[in-house]
Amino acid sequence: ATAQTDVGNALEGHPGINAVMAVNDEGTLGAVGAVAAAGKNIPCVTGFGGGNAQVLSDLKSGSVYAVVQQQFTADMVQSFNALAAMQADPKKVGPQLHTPQKILTAGQ
Repeated sequence: ATAQTDVGNALEGHPGINAVMAVNDEGTLGAVGAVAAAGKNIPCVTGFGGGNAQVLSDLKSGSVYAVVQQQFTADMVQSFNALAAMQADPKKVGPQLHTPQKILTAGQ
C-alpha cells in the first residue's frame, strides 16, 4: 500500500513521469496499481526481487516492463563455497561476491 501511495503521489506531482523503478516485488506491485489508478501507461522495472507470481504475471501481460531477478540458489552456493574456503584458510582474504541476476523482459 505504501508503494502505491508514494508512486501515486509522484505521478500527481510529476505528470510527465515515463518510468518507475521499484526495489522489490511489493514496490513493483504498488507501482503497477498506482499507474493503473492514474490511467497511465508507464513501464515499471523492479530490481533486487525474486519476481513473485503476481509480478511475473504482470511481466507476461506487459504491465511490468522488466524484472531484475536475483538468483538466490546460485547466491547461496557461492556464499557457502566462499565460507568453506575461508574456514579452510582463515588468514586468506575472502572473495568479494556479487548476487547473480537474471533479467526478464515483458512478454516472456
